[in-house]
Amino acid sequence: ASFVTAPTAIIDSEGPARDRDAARIGLALDITDTATNAFTFQTTYDASIANDNQDHTLTARVNLKW
Repeated sequence: ASFVTAPTAIIDSEGPARDRDAARIGLALDITDTATNAFTFQTTYDASIANDNQDHTLTARVNLKW
């Protein structure tokens, strides 16, 4: 990454330290009306679980065509 006005500037950042041992879980569900493709529902769940922190993400999407 760089700034437009200073393209040679370097941007560096560090996130929090993570546990060495962690579980990563991901699930996904897709439902589609295969006869007409007029309806689609998608959802995903992702998690990273460790002793000192937990991250959870849930995403959903609905598509309707007419």
